[in-house]
Amino acid sequence: MMRDPVNFRDLGGTPVFKGCIAPRTLFRGAGLHLLAAARLRELGTEFGISGIVDLRSEREAVMDGTAPVSAAQTLYRIPLGTAIQDLSRIPIDDLLPVTYGHLLDECSAYLVDALRTVTRALTAGGVLIACTAGKDRTGVLVAALLGLLGATPEVIVADYHRSDAAFANIMELYGSSPSAEAAMNLLPPEVHHAPAHAMEKLLDHVSSTWGGWDLWARESGMTDYEMEELRSALVHIP
Repeated sequence: MMRDPVNFRDLGGTPVFKGCIAPRTLFRGAGLHLLAAARLRELGTEFGISGIVDLRSEREAVMDGTAPVSAAQTLYRIPLGTAIQDLSRIPIDDLLPVTYGHLLDECSAYLVDALRTVTRALTAGGVLIACTAGKDRTGVLVAALLGLLGATPEVIVADYHRSDAAFANIMELYGSSPSAEAAMNLLPPEVHHAPAHAMEKLLDHVSSTWGGWDLWARESGMTDYEMEELRSALVHIP
């Protein structure tokens, strides 16, 4: 068991277009499956977290377990990710941005589903987005969310890069998660960090391939009304 979530933070106060994310509405983290039920309940009470969006695969949930949510919390499972064939052909420095671009392009329907789920879950209270490390799948979803809220590239990159400070805890988390052993053994240590250049390259990809976050969302099936719903639920305008 772990005492606290790994790579956990409140995104409240993050500057976006016309304001900032309201405090105690949106959180990100990892390792929820290793928390005691009482501790997860305490976090719900302390931060007002009533919804948890779990982006891990069914295989990960079976092998590692699921978050022990209380009766006052709802777990939303949205498996995100498809394998990239032959990672050995991708330069190490490009492994993360290529993986993130793959998630954005090939899993866009799941990402939009997750964004809709966040909007819906916010009607009941704060929402915590999580995966195994809280930096890759969570990082891409949070980047998309911040992009749709009008955050600048610098803000998106800075939030992503904050996960790098949790590197040691992430590696410890991997060691406690059977499904992550292959990643630890097969992938170079560099990919377990959160380097700024990885998110910078993803943002370049969004701009050059999709023309921006709003256009990516529309092409992926999200309506303008749904985007405005998301903004209304999260943005605090002074």
